[in-house]
Amino acid sequence: MEGTIRELLATMLNLDIVSVATISSNMQLRDKIHTVRTLLDSYTVLTPSEKETYDDMCKDILEAAGKRNMLAHDLFYPADDGDGVAFFVIKAKGKFGVPTTVWTIAQFEIEFKQVDHFTESLEALTSLIEQRKPSRT
Repeated sequence: MEGTIRELLATMLNLDIVSVATISSNMQLRDKIHTVRTLLDSYTVLTPSEKETYDDMCKDILEAAGKRNMLAHDLFYPADDGDGVAFFVIKAKGKFGVPTTVWTIAQFEIEFKQVDHFTESLEALTSLIEQRKPSRT
């Protein structure tokens, strides 16, 4: 999903992927999504309905960010009961802790599919903008 967001930002800002990768490597997911939402708001190649649809998707991404971060950044392994996925999450903000979060296999699959769905929606938005953007001369 991160790569897809970079591609979308490159398309929206008319920048090459190296420039966007450099800029976005210094941004949290939240900041990237806020940037996309702001650009969407002022983008003239999208209808108001399309803007609203993709803005809602961005809000959904923000809402799911914690779970996405666990999938992308935390170690996970089979749960002790054999019927789930345990996450090894380190908390170190003022106090140290290693709380265990366990998802069922079904929940893991649902969350993973949601990230895939977000990625597909971001790809569709990138494609839509590329099709409608005036050509640069």
